[in-house]
Parts: sequence; structure tokens; C-alpha cells
Amino acid sequence: MASCKQSCYSQILVPYKIVAHQAAEAEENLYRKCLAAKFPNIQQSDYISCTKNIYEQRVEILMTHFANTSEKLLSSIH
Repeated sequence: MASCKQSCYSQILVPYKIVAHQAAEAEENLYRKCLAAKFPNIQQSDYISCTKNIYEQRVEILMTHFANTSEKLLSSIH
């Protein structure tokens, strides 16, 4: 059981944490660039749309990683 837990941790959780960190790493710069494109007439809706765009990118990166990891695990079972 311990080896199963260790395998899960090293093969699934660690790579997921790395990808999650990479997804969040550049978000602040992307947010600033998005708002800079709206400057000088920044409105509340611009803050909302920039936040939404960054969130969508993060979800896409994490879900792509999840799908790739799932495919690898399923192919290793067969």
C-alpha cells in the first residue's frame, strides 16, 4: 500500500503541482498586459474580462495536463 501511495504521489500529484505552478506563474504579467491594452479608459468590465481570460487559460493548461496524465495511466494499464 505504501508503494502505491508513493507511486501516486510521484507520478500524479507532483507533476500536477508543477503544472499548476507554471500555470499561475505568469498570470500577473498577463493580467497587467491585458489591462495595459485597455489603458487609459479602464472600466470595471475590463477587470472582469481580464480576470476571466486568465482563469480560462489556467483551466485549459490544468485540464490538458490532467487529460494527458489520464491517457498515460490508461495506456500503461492495457
